[in-house]
Amino acid sequence: MTKLLSRARPLLLGLPLLFLAPGCQEMDGPPGYGSGYKAAEITGTDVLTGAPIKLSEFQTKGKVVLLDFWATWCPPCVAAIPHERELARRFDGRPFVIIGISKDSEKQELVDFLNREKLPWANMMDTNGTISSQWGVNSIPTFILIDANGVIVKRWVGAGEMSQIRSAIEEAVQAAEKRGG
Repeated sequence: MTKLLSRARPLLLGLPLLFLAPGCQEMDGPPGYGSGYKAAEITGTDVLTGAPIKLSEFQTKGKVVLLDFWATWCPPCVAAIPHERELARRFDGRPFVIIGISKDSEKQELVDFLNREKLPWANMMDTNGTISSQWGVNSIPTFILIDANGVIVKRWVGAGEMSQIRSAIEEAVQAAEKRGG
């Protein structure tokens, strides 16, 4: 037994070092798109108004942004809408916006849905999946919170964490307000 332990000692001593290697850290997004990274630019057009949407413009205005990757055909996405409405209401007049990024393939279906539901935030289409792919979004809904400095705070997959999302938004908005957002 002593011989076995003496042979295994170098392995046992080196084992904790494996957990310190950069490749072993838990990632909450693809490299460059997880917490702590500067958010990459997203550009698009609001489906209803035709107005251009540029993520970086919200940061220059000191706004906290919640990206919502979703689709009208996704039941959990649709079920999250009342919670998002509450977020929009709660943070109205404060430095906060929601941007919907829809995975719908038919623009008219999305337009009809938005007209019927009257969502109070901008929505753009990601029909070909370019934005989702760039941001490592493989399932919907996915929410990504970006602070007023344009840094990714956190990402959530699924709609079950809405209270955590609300708390994280509150913290980010308070920080934005302190710096003059």
